Amino acid sequence: MIAEVLLEISIKKSLDYLIPEAMAGDISPGVCVEVPIRGRMARGYVIKVKDTSDCSSLSSISRPLSIGPVITEDLFRLALWMASYYGAPIARVVKTMVPAGVRKGVQTRRQYLVSRAK
Repeated sequence: MIAEVLLEISIKKSLDYLIPEAMAGDISPGVCVEVPIRGRMARGYVIKVKDTSDCSSLSSISRPLSIGPVITEDLFRLALWMASYYGAPIARVVKTMVPAGVRKGVQTRRQYLVSRAK
């Protein structure tokens, strides 16, 4: 299976990546993934899962960075509309829609409260 990935870096189109068999159940539209591009790793969002690609040689997705979708289908449609209406790159619009804590992989903090026993 092949994932169409929209990268957060300045590329004007989405790229196709192979989904490894071990990750097949974890990759779905909206999931944040890490992929190789030009000798380094980049963060991106799966926008579509498909069976075929126009490219003959594809790299594989390195790992999923989120459990479940970060961008829902409705939010992605809104991002497409915003990109076309305002003339902004779709990758920048999607990056703006995702909160910084989610993009950076920040985990939720636990806060403990201590009270004095009576």
